[in-house]
Amino acid sequence: MNAPVLLTGLRYKDCAVPGVYEAIVPLMLASYACNDTRKFHYTQQLTMGNNIFPDVLRAHAHYMDAVAFLKSNPHAGWLGVVKTHSHTTLGGLLTMEFETDDGEKIENEFQLVSEALPYWFGRPILDLISGSSGVRHPRTLVLQVCGPVVSVEKSRKDMEQLILDDVLDAIVALSRDFVTPELLTPPLSTFCNNLYTLTDIYDVTPTARVIRALELAFGNQVHVLQHTAVVLIAKGGDGVETTAFAHGPPQTRPWGIPVPVCGLCGRNASILVDSQDKTFYFDEQVSIEGEKGDKVSVVMTKKTKYKCFSCGAQARVARPDDVNVWRSPWLRHHYTYPYPTTIDATWEKPNQVTAEDAEMSDAATPNTTKPAPKKSKRY
Repeated sequence: MNAPVLLTGLRYKDCAVPGVYEAIVPLMLASYACNDTRKFHYTQQLTMGNNIFPDVLRAHAHYMDAVAFLKSNPHAGWLGVVKTHSHTTLGGLLTMEFETDDGEKIENEFQLVSEALPYWFGRPILDLISGSSGVRHPRTLVLQVCGPVVSVEKSRKDMEQLILDDVLDAIVALSRDFVTPELLTPPLSTFCNNLYTLTDIYDVTPTARVIRALELAFGNQVHVLQHTAVVLIAKGGDGVETTAFAHGPPQTRPWGIPVPVCGLCGRNASILVDSQDKTFYFDEQVSIEGEKGDKVSVVMTKKTKYKCFSCGAQARVARPDDVNVWRSPWLRHHYTYPYPTTIDATWEKPNQVTAEDAEMSDAATPNTTKPAPKKSKRY
């Protein structure tokens, strides 16, 4: 059964290409038409950067009707979709611009997410959705924004505080510094629709429902996940957790974690993962506990070797302990890990031969077969 939900959107004025909000409105209207259209309410998308007061924008977008919907549906969820830019070093969201005192230059203004939400969506909506996560259906913020909004520590901590204060249940962001919005629109739209129209009996918490919807939308979307990992900020077993969902082919990006820079020459453009050395790189069958409490066998990359083709240095790395697989066992090389995570590698000069090298070399040619004795000739 479809969950009641309020959809609100926010975009910057130069984001002319239709994004998740434009795609999700007709999709959710069609989904709710089969059940009860009164459970789905949406407002017009607000446009930032035009120097118009937010109160005026909200009045034109009929936000009073949205407030009335939340009051009449005490368990309704909230879905906010934001499409804008982020500062490469400060993070946050680009929301406004203004002229300098001399009138010769336009300056951009960035707000932290905790500042932007009440400023643009209005305090009445934020007050209504805030509180214990068990009161309402998932309260989710989807950021179709470049990676600094989550990669910059101050900006990320600000969003984690929103989850800790029970303002939101989940925030979905993207890790890549510069993303292609058109590539992310289809899976993010599917995620939004899945979150409020699909419910599994094993998902008893808002976080579990968000993860289910995310995996259904991004599972096997290899071209998307190679472009950027999806970052989820939500409550977990250890409090607020920030987790990356990535695709990690062992030949290019093991476990979905960014390839490290060379520890000797400092370059990263020439780092390639050695997938031909079968004595070191290989997958293994790992038994994990499934969501039903049973044991499930999955394939995970056990270890890998990085090689710098600039200076020839090499580094061998075993799978980090906190790397896990997605809950769907049939998704091959789909990994999750705490965000941010970096590879801690020990680099060796190319002329260094370690005991491990010798063992690997021996393993590469095990039990060399001796030539068979020549047969005696018969006359």
